[in-house]
Amino acid sequence: QLGNSSVTKVTTSGSVGIGTTAPAANAALEISSTSKGLLLPRMTTTNRSSITSPEPGLLIFNSTTGKAQVYSSTEASWVDYATNNGVIWDVTSSNSRQHTFTAPSSEALSKITINVYNAVTSGTLTATIYSGTGILGTNLGSATCAVSSSGSNSFTFSSPISMTASSTYTIYFTTSGSTNIQIYSDQNNPYSGGGMILSNIITAYDFDMTLYSSGSWIDLH
Repeated sequence: QLGNSSVTKVTTSGSVGIGTTAPAANAALEISSTSKGLLLPRMTTTNRSSITSPEPGLLIFNSTTGKAQVYSSTEASWVDYATNNGVIWDVTSSNSRQHTFTAPSSEALSKITINVYNAVTSGTLTATIYSGTGILGTNLGSATCAVSSSGSNSFTFSSPISMTASSTYTIYFTTSGSTNIQIYSDQNNPYSGGGMILSNIITAYDFDMTLYSSGSWIDLH
């Protein structure tokens, strides 16, 4: 018995029954009632986004949107940007590039895609994530991308990087040797608190890239 007369025992099958003395054998939990429902934790989008590394299948009621939501482990676009206005920046062995942004929610960053204008010389780009603005913060991890042509190119992190909502992070693009790869950017600033860093000054330009999380919240309609 777990609290009152309407709550029954845990059976030998490992099933828990609430409002029933015979929970279904294939249900870990069975709730039986003709007058009461199951009340999910109620929270705002801000509250929900502060949940660090949510488990797949986690259920909440989002009071901001008025919808029940479940967390899915399917990779999802976290910050999406796929338009450029023709502004191009070179990444060479002597001219690395940095981009800062504010995490919109507490998620695990699993992949970055960038839009390459031209691979003047083929080579490997490395994207390293640092906490804070610039590269003096903690090195959180890196991923590489072999670039040989224009268009979308991807960096996939072997271990997704946990990020905290409203915290600032920097992506540091580097290469080596004679590699010269040109990346598109724009002035529309889709990344909250973001911009490319030139000589320790954050510019009005954001790189044309998309950040992906290892999961996303899905509305239950």
